[in-house]
Amino acid sequence: MIERTSNELNDIAENGNRMDASIDDIASISQESAAAVEEATAFVQQSNSSMEEIEREAVDLANLSSELNDLINKFE
Repeated sequence: MIERTSNELNDIAENGNRMDASIDDIASISQESAAAVEEATAFVQQSNSSMEEIEREAVDLANLSSELNDLINKFE
Protein backbone atom coordinates (compact mmCIF):
# COMPACT_ATOMS: atom_id res chain seq x y z
CA MET A 1 0.00 0.00 0.00
CA ILE A 2 2.82 2.44 0.78
CA GLU A 3 4.50 1.56 -2.51
CA ARG A 4 1.27 2.15 -4.40
CA THR A 5 0.78 5.51 -2.68
CA SER A 6 4.38 6.41 -3.46
CA ASN A 7 3.88 5.50 -7.12
CA GLU A 8 0.69 7.55 -7.28
CA LEU A 9 2.45 10.53 -5.72
CA ASN A 10 5.25 10.17 -8.25
CA ASP A 11 2.66 10.08 -11.04
CA ILE A 12 1.04 13.22 -9.65
CA ALA A 13 4.44 14.93 -9.49
CA GLU A 14 5.22 13.92 -13.08
CA ASN A 15 1.85 15.19 -14.24
CA GLY A 16 2.52 18.46 -12.43
CA ASN A 17 5.88 18.76 -14.17
CA ARG A 18 4.27 18.10 -17.55
CA MET A 19 1.62 20.73 -16.79
CA ASP A 20 4.33 23.22 -15.85
CA ALA A 21 6.14 22.51 -19.12
CA SER A 22 2.89 22.92 -21.05
CA ILE A 23 2.18 26.22 -19.34
CA ASP A 24 5.70 27.41 -20.19
CA ASP A 25 5.14 26.40 -23.82
CA ILE A 26 1.82 28.24 -23.92
CA ALA A 27 3.44 31.35 -22.41
CA SER A 28 6.20 31.22 -24.99
CA ILE A 29 3.71 30.88 -27.84
CA SER A 30 1.67 33.77 -26.42
CA GLN A 31 4.77 35.97 -26.32
CA GLU A 32 5.62 35.06 -29.92
CA SER A 33 2.05 35.83 -30.96
CA ALA A 34 2.15 39.17 -29.19
CA ALA A 35 5.41 40.05 -30.94
CA ALA A 36 3.89 39.12 -34.30
CA VAL A 37 0.84 41.29 -33.59
CA GLU A 38 3.08 44.23 -32.68
CA GLU A 39 5.06 43.74 -35.89
CA ALA A 40 1.86 43.60 -37.94
CA THR A 41 0.55 46.72 -36.21
CA ALA A 42 3.77 48.58 -36.99
CA PHE A 43 3.52 47.50 -40.64
CA VAL A 44 -0.10 48.69 -40.87
CA GLN A 45 0.81 52.03 -39.29
CA GLN A 46 3.67 52.44 -41.75
CA SER A 47 1.36 51.57 -44.63
CA ASN A 48 -1.21 54.09 -43.41
CA SER A 49 1.48 56.74 -43.20
CA SER A 50 2.61 55.95 -46.75
CA MET A 51 -0.96 56.11 -48.03
CA GLU A 52 -1.48 59.49 -46.36
CA GLU A 53 1.70 60.78 -48.02
CA ILE A 54 0.53 59.47 -51.39
CA GLU A 55 -2.82 61.17 -50.86
CA ARG A 56 -1.14 64.51 -50.05
CA GLU A 57 1.06 64.22 -53.11
CA ALA A 58 -1.95 63.40 -55.30
CA VAL A 59 -3.77 66.49 -54.00
CA ASP A 60 -0.68 68.62 -54.66
CA LEU A 61 -0.42 67.17 -58.15
CA ALA A 62 -4.10 67.89 -58.81
CA ASN A 63 -3.59 71.49 -57.65
CA LEU A 64 -0.56 71.91 -59.90
CA SER A 65 -2.52 70.46 -62.81
CA SER A 66 -5.33 72.92 -62.20
CA GLU A 67 -2.87 75.82 -62.07
CA LEU A 68 -1.25 74.65 -65.30
CA ASN A 69 -4.64 74.44 -66.99
CA ASP A 70 -5.43 77.97 -65.82
CA LEU A 71 -2.11 79.24 -67.25
CA ILE A 72 -2.68 77.44 -70.55
CA ASN A 73 -6.19 78.86 -70.81
CA LYS A 74 -4.80 82.40 -70.48
CA PHE A 75 -2.89 81.87 -73.73
CA GLU A 76 -5.90 80.62 -75.67
